[in-house]
Amino acid sequence: MMLLGIAVLWSVWLFYEERWRHGELISYYGIQPLLMIGGGTLAFISGCLMMTRSLRGIRLLKLALSIIPLILALRLIILIVRAIGYAVNWIGDHAAEFMDGSILTRIGDINPLGFAPLAIVILIAIIVKIGKKKSSQ
Repeated sequence: MMLLGIAVLWSVWLFYEERWRHGELISYYGIQPLLMIGGGTLAFISGCLMMTRSLRGIRLLKLALSIIPLILALRLIILIVRAIGYAVNWIGDHAAEFMDGSILTRIGDINPLGFAPLAIVILIAIIVKIGKKKSSQ
């Protein structure tokens, strides 16, 4: 566990050192490295406590591992916010094309065979789901 904690702290420094140096760790860019530093520190301390055979080490390790879903949820929220921002910017940049109808003519030029791989994946997922229902009955 001590090595895991050290590896997390080292990876935070390796990945975020350049942003830190340029002052980019503001707002949500700084939350993930801080959570990772906290988790790495907790993992290191839990490793030290486990060496002394203390039960607090296991509890601390569980706390350190519970930070992982928090980081993933944070990244998902950031992804959603950025996607909404990009969509709003794209609509703002292309509003004139909506008004003159040029986007609608481009939509008519889309080849339906381009969606064939997506349709195949959806079809396979439906077949697997139906097969699981029949096997469970």
